[in-house]
Amino acid sequence: MEGLNATLPTLPPFNATEDCQKEPAIGENGLTCLAIIQRYFYNSSSMTARSSSLEGVGAT
Repeated sequence: MEGLNATLPTLPPFNATEDCQKEPAIGENGLTCLAIIQRYFYNSSSMTARSSSLEGVGAT
């Protein structure tokens, strides 16, 4: 860890005209995205905590 004086990597500028027309990047097993994001919320009607998940998978 480099502390507060660490330098962030510089990325090339985002070019919407070119970048949004590119083919999706393909990862392991041909998947373009594999994510599960767990979310929690309070249901005031039942006075309980509930959970849900957001999942994303794209295959070629």
